[in-house]
Amino acid sequence: MSAKTRVLITGCATGIGRAAAIELTRRGYEVVATARNPAVLADLAVAERHRLDVTSDEQVADLVNRTAPVDVLINNAGVGVHGPLEAIPLTEIERVFATNLFGALRVTKALLPGFRERGGATIVNISSPAGRATRPLTGTYGGSKAALELMSESLSFELEPTGARVILVEPGAVSSAFGASRGRYTLDVEPYRTIVAQWAGVLANSRRNSASTPEEVAAVVADVLETEKRPFSRHPVGAEAAALLRQRAECDDDAYRERVWGKLRGGS
Repeated sequence: MSAKTRVLITGCATGIGRAAAIELTRRGYEVVATARNPAVLADLAVAERHRLDVTSDEQVADLVNRTAPVDVLINNAGVGVHGPLEAIPLTEIERVFATNLFGALRVTKALLPGFRERGGATIVNISSPAGRATRPLTGTYGGSKAALELMSESLSFELEPTGARVILVEPGAVSSAFGASRGRYTLDVEPYRTIVAQWAGVLANSRRNSASTPEEVAAVVADVLETEKRPFSRHPVGAEAAALLRQRAECDDDAYRERVWGKLRGGS
């Protein structure tokens, strides 16, 4: 892509979004960085900085009306929650889907008319291996990403005649504020007490041994933008993500369940 390619990135306050804004600017892209609080973007040397809450129809429409057309959309804004489905309030589950799924869809739909007319657009959705291979306590976050994965693939069929690309980037564990800030819920009853304790060991081992940095994920995003030609593609990031998705692909449902339980009981 040329140095004039304009990229809109959501969720640039921290983590992957911020790292992607920095990396793509370094590579010569014209980056439009957004966050719910634009003050946190002040130190980013990007082309434009804007307020954007992806759950707000008004803010999304205002941004699209005020900015020049973009060539690439990176839907990165996301929130996380962790815990047994019984323990998580329905309002919290709705909040996660409102950002991770409907927020991405809201921004995408606002840009689709221009993408269709100009052709050749690229939509990058930051997803997760949890959207394709679930485990205990990840049903809410993984559910939002599973829906995003299916909608992304469907959208790729609909847009392929225009020359568009829809790309899913699926980071595993990432050493950023995202994991530390996500909501955690539990119930002090069995079987949840044991499962939560087992899962804590798995997460600690994952963060210690295989977490990617936001900068590593951003580099993958940039590389994919420059090299991927297919109308639809998935790109796991990190050894953990690749191993989990390979395991899910190789196993039938029963074998996969046995592997998950084995991992939980082993704490690694």
